[in-house]
Amino acid sequence: MSDFYVGSVDHEGRQSASRSITPYGTSLTVRKDGKGASISVSMGGDGTPISISTYPSP
Repeated sequence: MSDFYVGSVDHEGRQSASRSITPYGTSLTVRKDGKGASISVSMGGDGTPISISTYPSP
């Protein structure tokens, strides 16, 4: 699941402000055209919790 989001960020021309990838999950903060997003994907247990938050970015 993490590969999908990392690939999308890289492919869509977004600027990566921060990126952390571990065996337990992935956390990305990206920017593009005055907008930003934080994406968090957790691994393990039942299911794969995903959180996406958007915000204006200078």
